[in-house]
Amino acid sequence: MPLILNQVDLIGKLILPKGDILIKPRLGSFGLGILKISNKKELLLLYRLISQIQKNQLINNEQTTDNLKRNSFDQFDIQNLVSFENSFPKGSSWFGEIKYNFGINDWLGTTIIGKKAIYGYRKHPSIFKDGWRVTDPLGIGGHVSYVSLSLPLKNQLEKAAEILNMDIIGFDLIKNNGQWKIIDENCFPGLYLHCFKKTKTTLEKEFYRAIVNCVNKKLIR
Repeated sequence: MPLILNQVDLIGKLILPKGDILIKPRLGSFGLGILKISNKKELLLLYRLISQIQKNQLINNEQTTDNLKRNSFDQFDIQNLVSFENSFPKGSSWFGEIKYNFGINDWLGTTIIGKKAIYGYRKHPSIFKDGWRVTDPLGIGGHVSYVSLSLPLKNQLEKAAEILNMDIIGFDLIKNNGQWKIIDENCFPGLYLHCFKKTKTTLEKEFYRAIVNCVNKKLIR
């Protein structure tokens, strides 16, 4: 249930009682600008800090720095959270969501090309920050292991790509009650040469197939 950050009371009443929440920028990427909140005091403090930054008050003043240290807020993440605001009307840049606890093996990234599920992949533990999220400040990707996809899961992914009418897409999934659930889509999926090799295909072949399929569909129309 997305809730914009200025609805602090609603977030505090509806989400916090269920556990930790994540405050995220709507157009965030590579794990930047995501903050974990454990109680309403932290939520209110974060709201004040962001308001200060919006008013062009320096984030490195003594009081703000002390608040960051005492509440385990990462200055870099707050700055990134605020920086994404420029793409949206004031007050609609962030949302809160429940943080679900799951292990690294319960997360899966996938790559679909030409509406065909090619492979899955999993991030290495070394790039997890604070044990609960992946960050990639330079946006270079990598650090993944190949994961084979079962036929039922491939069917689920390909159906989702078909519904969205996306020839090239990536889905992030988490395992909930023993079933894989799609939680996010990426218009630019992870393209890893060693994963293509594991499936005995190549990036070039899959893109060629996708392009031919698109051309054939237009010719038929």
